[in-house]
Order: sequence, then C-alpha cells, then structure tokens
Amino acid sequence: MLCTRCGKQNPGEVSYCAFCGSPVHESARPTGAQTRRVALLSAILTLVLLVLAGAAWTSACWYFAGRVRAHARTGATGAAVRVYSQFMKVSRRHRPELLLEIAASGLNAKQPWAREAAADALCELCSEHDTQVIRLLEEKMSSASEDYSLRIASRLAVLGRSRGVAKLCELVVSPDPWTRRSAAETLFRYPRDDAVSALQQGANDRRETVRAYAAGALVRLGEGKYRPIVLAALRSRDADTRLCAAEVLATLGDHGGMQVIKSALADESSCMTAISIARSLGTPSARDTLARIAGNRSQGWSKGEAALALGRLGDQRVVPILKDMLQSAGNDPAWDWTSEWDHVEASRCLAALGYPEGLAGLRANLKKRAKDYIAIRAAAALGVGAVRDSGSVRLLEEALRDKPLRVKLTAAAALWRITSTPTGAGRH
Repeated sequence: MLCTRCGKQNPGEVSYCAFCGSPVHESARPTGAQTRRVALLSAILTLVLLVLAGAAWTSACWYFAGRVRAHARTGATGAAVRVYSQFMKVSRRHRPELLLEIAASGLNAKQPWAREAAADALCELCSEHDTQVIRLLEEKMSSASEDYSLRIASRLAVLGRSRGVAKLCELVVSPDPWTRRSAAETLFRYPRDDAVSALQQGANDRRETVRAYAAGALVRLGEGKYRPIVLAALRSRDADTRLCAAEVLATLGDHGGMQVIKSALADESSCMTAISIARSLGTPSARDTLARIAGNRSQGWSKGEAALALGRLGDQRVVPILKDMLQSAGNDPAWDWTSEWDHVEASRCLAALGYPEGLAGLRANLKKRAKDYIAIRAAAALGVGAVRDSGSVRLLEEALRDKPLRVKLTAAAALWRITSTPTGAGRH
C-alpha cells in the first residue's frame, strides 16, 4: 500500500506507514474512475501524436511530390529522380503518378533523342485506358518533328485515337517520301473513314509504295475502284513496291499476294522486309511460313528474325527455338546470328508468352552496367514493364538511379506500368 506522505510502498494491508508512521488510508488507491480518466488521457495524447506524425508525413510527401513535378516539367529528369529517391525514404512506397511524371520528363528534354526515347517508352507501355499518357502524347505530337510525330501518331492510331489519325492524314502529304509511305502504311493497317480524303491524295502520289498502301486502305474501306493501282504496283520493277502491293493483296484475301511474299522470303535481299510484312499480316499462312523459316537451320540469319517475328505474334511453336537462343547466347556456331539484341528480344517474347526463362533473361540484361548495354538495358526495362513483373522492381529502382538518361526514362516508365496495374504475368 502506498503512503501518501512519504511516497513509499508498504507491504500488504497496513493501517500505518512502516517508514514514517503516518496513517495509510484506503483512499490512497486510485479509484476506477481515476484509472479510466488516466487511460482516456493517455489515449487522447497518443491520438494527437499520431495525427501530428501523419500530418508531418503527409506534408513531407506533398513537398517532395511537388518538387518531383516541378523538375519533371522542365525536363530535369536527373533532379526529379534524386528528389523521388528522397520521397521514397519518407513514403516507403511507389507513387505511379510521380513515376509517370519522371518518364514523361523526357518529352520536355532539350536533347531530341531523349524526347524520342521517352515517347517510345510511353507509346509501347500505354493502353487505351491510360488517358493521361495519351493526352501527353497528343500534346507533344503537335509540336514534334515529323519522324517523332509519326511514331506517336502511329501508336495513337493503333489505340483508336482520332487525333493520331488526323496527324497521319497530314503526314500522307508530307514532302518527305519515307514519311508519306509510313503514314499510308499505318492508315492501311488501321483504316478509318475519316482518312478517306487524305488516302485519295496518297493514291495519286508519285511514289509507288505510297500509292499501293493508300489504294489498299481505300479498298478496305469499300472503294473497289482503287484495286487496279495495287495490281499495277505488284508488277513494279522495285522489289519493295511489289512487297507492299503483295501485303495489300494478302490482307484483302488474295492468295497471289502471299505467294509473292513467300518468294521474297527466299531472297536475302528482300527477306527482312518480307518477314516484317508476314508478321504484320499475322494470318495462319504467314505464321506457317515464318515457322518453316525459323525451324530451318540452313536459312542463316533470317531464321532468327523469323523466330522473333513469330514470337511477337505469340505463337507457341517458336518457344523451343527462343529458348535455344537464350541458352546459346552466341556461343554455338549453328546460331551465329544470335547477338545481345537477339537475346533481349527473345527474352521479351518468352516473357510475354509467360515463360520464366524470358523473365530471367530480361533481369539478367537489366543488371548489365557497361556503356555498350544502354539500349539493351532500356529494352529489358520495357520488357519487364510490358509483362508487369513485380519481381523486377528492385532492379528497375537501381536502373532509375543509373547515369544514362535513356535507362532512367525507360525504368521510370516500366515502374509506372508495374505499380499502376495489377501484377501477375502468366507462368509455365
């Protein structure tokens, strides 16, 4: 029992303090009401401290987030990454909207290649549901160079955005022949009724490939009178023009077009273009042709390109060949076409198909630090971002703090994609 005079504790129940002799009253014990009052005050104090700590944490997050946005909007990617690293020490979790700001900071960079790298990363990883990214790309497309705006417009057209189609319609009449051809090619593959006027101009272009793609798009839109233009291009002396016309005819269901493509695949001078066209077609006949080339070891380097094209189409038949590419890694003379770039692209195909070997290959490429591997690491970052691999977050965080700007931008884009969408790619 506690003595209220001297403050010492007496053993047991006593009437007088053994130390000072003062009477010890039962009332010295705290009552139930006093105990509850103390507990209530302690709870209130704890709550106040928690609120103050939460307010301080929120204020710190807002401060760092504001600085990240300020640096990103001026194109200072490195400064934005440094502040974001400080933000992570406070928040302990990623903020997708800030990662998107960092990835998009490249769109405001002074270097043209940085702007293009940022646009390529965002174009590759965005979907039709990412309205904020699409809005950013649409804003930059209007002020970009032709080559840069062509890539953005093509991706926006694939996503069904009318502003992308409108930009392609402008580029169909560009002074640059390659720009006209690429714009007409995209409009052929994704025809829209609001592009008819521009396509009619393209069908009268002085360049045969532009005429072939523009006329093909018009035929797909129901303008059958333009079919003779495609047939005339098929008789051209230029191999590239004949292949363009063949793609158009094959898309329209003409077996003669596929026969021309198959013949071109046997010719090394036109094989690369033919493989690209076969991949764009994606028909069962085109896939079978690519599978035969990929499985034929006498085909030389073209078998690797065919295997990658088939892998990008998601065809399971090419999986053993892609795995062989990863295991060989350029050491097997029979696979002399395998290079570092082939390795990362094969990894991306396998990862997209859900095979762990692909993810392992992408992670291995992310760890490479030499200057020669900047493009490889950027491609690997986009690969893990495309399959939303949460197991690569730590590697991407390291890549985000790396020196090369291209690696920073692609790592930020990949982290944004992973943290802003559900994870869990398929596994085999």
